[in-house]
Amino acid sequence: YPGKQGQAFIPKTLTRIKEFKAKETTHFVELDGAVNLDTLPDIVPTDIDAVCPGSATWKNDNPKKNVADMQKIIHSLAEK
Repeated sequence: YPGKQGQAFIPKTLTRIKEFKAKETTHFVELDGAVNLDTLPDIVPTDIDAVCPGSATWKNDNPKKNVADMQKIIHSLAEK
C-alpha cells in the first residue's frame, strides 16, 4: 500500500488520473510514488501536471544525471 518510499507502482493509479483529468478539473494533479525511468512512459500520457521522483532522483551519487534522464523521457513523450 502507498506510503513508504521505494514501494512498487500501482498501475490502477494511471486509470484514476485519466478519469479525474477527463472531468476537466482545474485542480493541479501531481503523482508522488514509484516515478522513475521505467514508469514515466506510462505516466506522461495521462496528462499529469507534475511528478515527484524521490527515490529515482537519489538512487545513486549522480542525482543531476538522474533528473536529466527523466527530463529527457518527459520531453520526448510530451512532444507527441
